[in-house]
Amino acid sequence: MNNKPKWYVTEDHHSPTLSKNSLGNFLFHVLDCGGKIGDVWPFNYKYSRSSVYFSVKLTEEQKEHLETIFLGKIKFKEPTKVHLSNQSGE
Repeated sequence: MNNKPKWYVTEDHHSPTLSKNSLGNFLFHVLDCGGKIGDVWPFNYKYSRSSVYFSVKLTEEQKEHLETIFLGKIKFKEPTKVHLSNQSGE
């Protein structure tokens, strides 16, 4: 297995919610397994239980471990990459 950590983001419909329990549980388990927290994006902070999206740096083993702990309620995917084409052909 690849033990080199890489960045992941929480999936749209499988991310923590804006509640003490959900965020505390998520942060505890990521930090407890040795993962690193990157950016945090609350969808709408005015509403309780609104989705909160995270970028995290994990190894493949850590990712699989966390997805097992969260029983499929929180999933991770590689960030979307944007490729810009050179219009001038150079």
